[in-house]
Amino acid sequence: MLNSESIFVVCMKSAAFRHAALGRRARFLLFGAGVSLVGYFALAAFAARQQFFALDYGTRAWVQTVRLQLFDLPMELVSRLGDNVGLIPMIAIGSVILWRVSRRWVLALPVLMAGAGALPRGGSRAAMR
Repeated sequence: MLNSESIFVVCMKSAAFRHAALGRRARFLLFGAGVSLVGYFALAAFAARQQFFALDYGTRAWVQTVRLQLFDLPMELVSRLGDNVGLIPMIAIGSVILWRVSRRWVLALPVLMAGAGALPRGGSRAAMR
């Protein structure tokens, strides 16, 4: 038979276990973010010095030889996704997907995207002065 003291101990143990599991998950995510950051900086350093791997030279040579219009259409479509013609439908699709998750995010998504669009324009205007 369980008394109130034993139930309290069991609840405390499960809470401590949940806290340890969340701490483990947070450390794992932080470690992954750190590894990604180091990898990004390593790739940025290679790109800044124009030091490429042998695979990069092979890929560049292949792209130069296969420079057909076959690649133009997909690249044009991807470029248009970043333009207003592509961003507005993407924001609408994202809002529909977020509707079931959180209605706050549905309202915040267009505002965040407008702010993200205003940052480069404001930065370029500030640089012109």
